[in-house]
Amino acid sequence: MSTVRAPGTFCTEVEPGKEYGLAALFQSWGLTGLSEGIASRWKCKVAHCTDTDAECLAAVLDGVPVMCNTAHAAHVFDKIPGNSGLDWICNGPWSSFKTPKIAFRGGWGQPGQTLVDECALELVNSFDDVLHKGTDPLNLQMFHRAEPDPATAVPVIPDLLSWPLPYFFDDGSKQFNRSDDMVDNEESCIAPACTVDRATRVSRGGAITWWHLDDCGEFTFQVGLPEPTPVPSTESDPTPVLIGPGGKRVVKIFIFAPKSAYELITQDDEVNKSGKFAGLQLFQTPDEFLPSSSMGENPQAGEAEDLPVFTVALLEAGGRPLLSPPNVPHLVITVDTCVMVEQRRVSRLFLDEVLYFQKRMARWIDPPIMYQFVTVSLPDHGFLDKDVAPFLTQALQNVTSEKQSALQNLGSGTEADRIQLSRVIATRAYQSFEALAQITPSYFDDANTTAQALVAAAGLVHRTGQTHDARSQRQHQVLLGMERGKTGLWWQQEKASARVAAYVHDNGCPRWGPLRATETAAIADRLVMLEACKHGTLSQALADLRCTASDQGGLSASHGHNGHTDAAAPTQHAVTAQVNAAHADADLFD
Repeated sequence: MSTVRAPGTFCTEVEPGKEYGLAALFQSWGLTGLSEGIASRWKCKVAHCTDTDAECLAAVLDGVPVMCNTAHAAHVFDKIPGNSGLDWICNGPWSSFKTPKIAFRGGWGQPGQTLVDECALELVNSFDDVLHKGTDPLNLQMFHRAEPDPATAVPVIPDLLSWPLPYFFDDGSKQFNRSDDMVDNEESCIAPACTVDRATRVSRGGAITWWHLDDCGEFTFQVGLPEPTPVPSTESDPTPVLIGPGGKRVVKIFIFAPKSAYELITQDDEVNKSGKFAGLQLFQTPDEFLPSSSMGENPQAGEAEDLPVFTVALLEAGGRPLLSPPNVPHLVITVDTCVMVEQRRVSRLFLDEVLYFQKRMARWIDPPIMYQFVTVSLPDHGFLDKDVAPFLTQALQNVTSEKQSALQNLGSGTEADRIQLSRVIATRAYQSFEALAQITPSYFDDANTTAQALVAAAGLVHRTGQTHDARSQRQHQVLLGMERGKTGLWWQQEKASARVAAYVHDNGCPRWGPLRATETAAIADRLVMLEACKHGTLSQALADLRCTASDQGGLSASHGHNGHTDAAAPTQHAVTAQVNAAHADADLFD
C-alpha cells in the first residue's frame, strides 16, 4: 500500500478540534495512495497542541491524545549530534547487534493476516538493515534491556523525557526541572506513576502498524528525533516532503479511535475463531460496507454521527512529543523514515485502566506478555502496603482534610485551582481504589491497618459524592458494552439510544448491515448476510437491507431471506422463527 505524497505538500492548514473528512484531509496532505480507499463518511479531528497544564489535564481526563510542548523533550534532542536521529542511531558503536533482532514488516496486524505469521517478521543485524534490507518497509521497536556490554548498548534517551502533569505521571526518578540541571525528586511520598518500559523505534517510510492497544493500561509519551527539514521538492528534486503544524517534517501519523469504538475497530471473537486478525480495513472499506441508518440506496447519505470520530496526531521529527492515552485502539502510519523514542508509565491514579485492559485481555485467545508491575507487584500485598495503598489514601484524604497540606505540591495557580485539582485527584484515587478491589480482592480480606485506612479514606470521599468523573462514567458504559457484545452484532455507543448492526467478515474485514432499533432485527439481517456470502451477493444484499421500509423490521416486503427478489416475502412469523433458530446456532454467535 503506497504512502507516496505529492511534491511540496504541506499540512499546516489544520485547526485542532475542528472536524474534517479523513479522506479529504489525507488527500490534501498528498497521501493519495491511502486517501483513495478511505470511506467518505469517516470524520476526524487533529490532536490539540498544548502549552499549558490545564489543557493537557483536560485531554488526559477526556481520554484523548495530546501534543505537548517541545520543552518536555529538550534534553532528548540535546543528545542528538548533527540534528539527525538516523545518523546518530546508524553511526554509533551500537549500530550493529551482537545477536539478531526481530523487526516487523510494514502492515503487521492487518485484517486477514494470521496471528503467528513468520512472513510478517524479518531478522536484522543492524539498524542499517532496518532502513535498507529487502523491499518491504521494516519497523524495529527495540525495548531497552540490560546489555552485557554497556559500551555498545543503545543509550536510553527515552529516560530524558520530562513528563507533564507530575501529580499524575512523576515516577519518583531523577527528573529535569526547568533549568538545565538534573535534580532529585524532593518528595518523600510515593510517586504517582511507575515506568514500565522504554523503547527506541526505527521505522522505514511506508510501514503501517495496524489497530492495536498498548500493553497493560499504561500511558505512552513519545517523540520523533530531529531530522533536517528539507525544502519542498521541485521538478529537479522530486523527493516529497510533508510539513507539520510545527514547521518540521512529519514522520508518523497516528489515528486514534475512541475507546467506545473498540468493537467496531476489532472483532475479538472472529480473531479467536479464525486465528487471524479481524478488524476495520480503513483503506479498503467503502461506504456501503459501513453501518448506516440510511434507508436509501446511498449509504453516503447516512447520518455522520452513525460512526465515531477519529483523532489524528502528527508526530514531527524534533517536534512536539505525543502523550497517548491507555486502551485506545490506534493505527500508525510511518510517513518518513525516522527514529522515535518512547517511555511508558502506569499511573497509580489510573488503575482503572489496568483493570479495563485485564477484562479486555481475558477475551483474547492469545494474551500478551504483561509488565511485572501488573503481574507481580499489584497482586503482592506487601507491595500494596508500601507503594500503592498509602499513596491512594493520602490522595483521598487531601480532598476532605481541613488544611489540605498537600495542595502546595499540585503546581502553580490559585488556591481555588489547587483545591479543584485535589478533587480531581481524589476522584481518580477513588476509581483506582475500586479497580484495586477487583484486581487484588484478597488484599482487602486481610485485617491490616494499611488496607483499612484506604477503605476508610475511600468511604469519606464516597460521602462527598466525588467518586466518579466523566471519564469513569464513559468507561462504565464501555464495559457494559463489552459484556453485552455478541458475535456478529455491533452495538452503537455514540448515542443515548443505542442501535445495533449485524456484520460478517470477508478475509478478516468486517462488512456491516444497517443500524437497527432492535437486536431481533439485526439478527435477521445477519441471516441474510451470511446466506449472501455463500452466493457471492453480499453487496447486493446490503443494498437491499438498507432499502427496507422500516428500521424496526428485519426484511422488506420485496426481498426474501436469501437477499434475492422473491415473488412473496416471508411472513413475520417466518422471520421470528429464523431469529429464534439463530440464537441456538453456534456458528452464528460463537
